[in-house]
This record gives sequence, C-alpha cells and structure tokens, in this order.
Amino acid sequence: MEWLNYHHLRYFWVVAKEGGLKRAADKLHVSQPSISEQVKDLEGALGERLFRRSGRSNVLTDAGQVVFRYAEEIFGLGAELVRAVKQRPGLQFLRFYMGVADALSKLVLNDILKPLLAMRQTVHIICREGKLEDLLAQLAANRHERRL
Repeated sequence: MEWLNYHHLRYFWVVAKEGGLKRAADKLHVSQPSISEQVKDLEGALGERLFRRSGRSNVLTDAGQVVFRYAEEIFGLGAELVRAVKQRPGLQFLRFYMGVADALSKLVLNDILKPLLAMRQTVHIICREGKLEDLLAQLAANRHERRL
C-alpha cells in the first residue's frame, strides 16, 4: 500500500491557496526552502509536477489542480472532524449529496430543500447540476459522492 504524507500535502495545499511560497511560508511560520522541499517531496511521491512557472509566478498544472481539489476535501473533512468531536454527539454534521437536472426550476428545488435546511443539525449540501443523462451515468458509476 502506498502512503501519502499529509504533511507534504498540507504544505502544497497552503502554497496553492495562498498563491505562492512566500505567503505560504509567512502563514505557516516556516522558511520558503522548507516549503519548497516539502512540495518537491510530494511531487516525487506522486510522480507528477504540481506547479509550473508562468512568468514570475507558479501555476497549478493539471495534476496540481486534481491534487488541490482532493486536498480541499481532505482538509475540509479534517476540520469537520475536529468540530464534530468538540460538539455534542447529537449535533454532528450531516452530508447530503444530490444531483439536480439543469432543467429543474430553482424555486422548486428551494421548496424541496426547505425541510433539510430547517433541521437542528448542520447539513452540508453537496449539489451537482447537469444534464440528466450525465447525472444518471455518474450515479451508475457510483461517482455521485466525489467532486472531480
């Protein structure tokens, strides 16, 4: 089983969010070379370049964009886990995944979701909008819970 170093992933994620090594280094209170080395280690482990130079700045590659989306979800779930543990067990977050055909009226959708939004528990609604055929294909492929 391959192992992902989440420390490397976190450094990459902060660089991508902050838009550069200097701002990431300031936010994380570490040196720029330290962050650069962590990102290089992640690139080596994944076998892909995650940033490319564009003028004087670094831009995410296609692989970098995929890794960034997963990192967003991973660290979002981590923050949610911490909040859930600190709250009373009955008040944990619920996740509701849904697909909505682009032809469906937003007013109708609002009426459908009202009971969900009125719940005492916090509900995270993850909604994908698209053509019915595409949504059904994603559902059939069991990809409806992932944001790719």
